[in-house]
Amino acid sequence: MCEYEKLKEEILKCNEDIKGAFLKRISLVDEISKLKINNKENFSTIGKDIDCDEKYAHEYRHLAKSIQLIDKRYLYRQHIKLSDDNEIKSNKKIQKICYQGLPFSYTESATKALFPNKEIIYTDLFEQVFSNVYNNKADIGVLPIENSTAGYINEIYDLLVKYDLYINYSYIKKISHCIAGVQSTQIQDIKQVYSHPQALAQCYEYIKENRFIVINDTNTAVAAKRVAEMNDKSIACICSKEAAENYGLKILNAKINKSENYTRFCGVSRMLVQERNHNRISLVFSVPHIVGSLDGVLSIFSYYNISLTSICSRPDLESPFRYLFYVDFEGNILEHNMKAILFQLEKELPYFKILGSYRA
Repeated sequence: MCEYEKLKEEILKCNEDIKGAFLKRISLVDEISKLKINNKENFSTIGKDIDCDEKYAHEYRHLAKSIQLIDKRYLYRQHIKLSDDNEIKSNKKIQKICYQGLPFSYTESATKALFPNKEIIYTDLFEQVFSNVYNNKADIGVLPIENSTAGYINEIYDLLVKYDLYINYSYIKKISHCIAGVQSTQIQDIKQVYSHPQALAQCYEYIKENRFIVINDTNTAVAAKRVAEMNDKSIACICSKEAAENYGLKILNAKINKSENYTRFCGVSRMLVQERNHNRISLVFSVPHIVGSLDGVLSIFSYYNISLTSICSRPDLESPFRYLFYVDFEGNILEHNMKAILFQLEKELPYFKILGSYRA
């Protein structure tokens, strides 16, 4: 046997020794976990670091850290196993739905798709939707949260942190924008275009090509109503076909967003709904300012083989130069592994909030 093969044999023997030591150690951790849970003790690190030969100190530190992580994750899982609560929580009485904008907007279409034949409350601002739901003036608030072309709607993410509400519903709608003006308008007459900032962003190429001056409005349907009232052929709006027709506008181009365009709408309520058919969870958290802290959080999802569907960051409006991370991932909040993840994140992070559980 050559020297290389001999060394491989030695490594295989070491692997068996490591496996035996690991099984013995994890059984001890299991006993400690039961004692800690029964005594309601904190999940502190088990054992202390052992000094290692300087030549391999760097590698050993990583090994020791991995062992500590395994200890903690096992403790968290055992805690959840002993205190599992699989109670289903539903919004049973839904009567009033609130959304920002006017009739014939995209949000109204999403609202009616999610909650047909319900009483609708209109508001001027996104924050008024949150306020109405929070103060029990509406049961559900429907809001756009993400667009496949223009990305996240930052204001909604900020409001999800500000208000103690939860995402319980999700709806994806295909968006097709038109440009419309008063009946006497021709494309060459247009100088200014009104619409919601998201709609303007989704039609950026068309706007740039025609050199329009853009003016932000609160909603696409509001923009259509405004253009009709102004009755100026130099002013147009970007809105839905339904909004243009409702306000008596002339559709000058029926589709001005070139790419396939979809918006995800969410329904928020005061209760964190937990249903067995849910397949998506949303979170927000901050991390401490230490090396590898975000990597450590993401490794938890990897450890449980969880697929992240999105991650983004936003400035924390309460703490300058601190960022909040928003994460969506596949799973059901009633599952054991999901509860273990959420329990660990809540215990270890400086700020953590479940934003919602819903069916994507």
